[in-house]
Amino acid sequence: MRGRIMRFNGGPGGDGTVREAIISVLCLASLGGLVRWLRNKNGHTWFSFLMALLTSAFVGLQVHFFMRYMGLDQNLQFALSGACGYSAGALLDVLTPLMIRWCYKRLDLEYPVPRRRTEDRRNSASN
Repeated sequence: MRGRIMRFNGGPGGDGTVREAIISVLCLASLGGLVRWLRNKNGHTWFSFLMALLTSAFVGLQVHFFMRYMGLDQNLQFALSGACGYSAGALLDVLTPLMIRWCYKRLDLEYPVPRRRTEDRRNSASN
């Protein structure tokens, strides 16, 4: 285990390019989150600043690893990671159900049918 961590960090037997790529993606995605936070007209607080950076870094890394898995060009990975860092919250809202369904299909599980709320049933019965 220790040998794997050292190679990932650029220790003996590793060249450090993975670490540099991850740091670059985190910086670009966080920069996208910073721009989004600065354009926010609702006010600027430290909490909203930290949440914008954390959310954008998380989504930027997810996008980077997904595009790396697909084998896309590294420059495109960096550019889209920064752009996705800007729209991190909206992307999470859209992509979360898609990722859950993909995981269900990947594991050969049946995706559960969403249950309807009781108020939806009442509204459809009254129409």
